[in-house]
Amino acid sequence: MTLEPHSAREAAPSRGQRPRRFEAMRQRAERLRWRVIPARPFEPREIRLWFPLTLILILLSPLILLAMGIVVFLPRPLGVNPAYMVLAVGRVLAAISGTRLDLESPRAKVHIKLV
Repeated sequence: MTLEPHSAREAAPSRGQRPRRFEAMRQRAERLRWRVIPARPFEPREIRLWFPLTLILILLSPLILLAMGIVVFLPRPLGVNPAYMVLAVGRVLAAISGTRLDLESPRAKVHIKLV
C-alpha cells in the first residue's frame, strides 16, 4: 500500500455535478409537501355483544345467596312473606332475558343483548 500526497487525489465533484440518486423522491416530496389532504368523515365503530343470562346468574350467584340469607330474616319486621319475595326476584330475573342495551359514544356504538 502506497501513500499518495493529498494533492494527488482527484478533487471531489462539486454538488451541482454529482449524479442525483434520489431525484425522483425529492421531486415527489416537493409536490406533496404543501398538499392539503381532506379529512374523512369519522364513522364510529359498532360493537355487538351478547351475554347468556345463565352465565350472568352463575357469576352473580354468590350475591344472590347472600341476598337470600337477608331475605329470610328481613320479612318479619316488614311483614312480607319470604316466598313472595323470592318469587318477585325470580320474575325480575326472568324479565331481564331479551334485554337490549344500546350505548353510544363519539368513538363507538355498543349493542349488548342478554339472551
